[in-house]
Amino acid sequence: MSHDVVVHPYVDDDQLSRIYVNVDSRVLKDFNTGARSSEAVELAERRYISAVYFHTLFLFATTKSRKYDLKRGIDPDSEDVDLADYVSDLFSSSYAQFLLNFDTANLIDAVS
Repeated sequence: MSHDVVVHPYVDDDQLSRIYVNVDSRVLKDFNTGARSSEAVELAERRYISAVYFHTLFLFATTKSRKYDLKRGIDPDSEDVDLADYVSDLFSSSYAQFLLNFDTANLIDAVS
């Protein structure tokens, strides 16, 4: 996985079988550059893994159960997007950064 990939949901027979969370992603590395202690880095990593994992699971299951038809673009002939690619793409934007920053700064300050 490249540093730009945050998560890779692995789908087998139309079912989510594995979720690979990239602990070497740019999002986590950038966040940890401001860490004041090894405990803060460890806490951020645990929070990152759990938030990305559970949000991936939630987004995948909800989108699949609601039977959304995913397309990229507004043109009626635009390309179909695979559900796993859609979820992975969401995390490559600022969504993963938001999850990591949401309330994590307060937790890390308390540890430091």
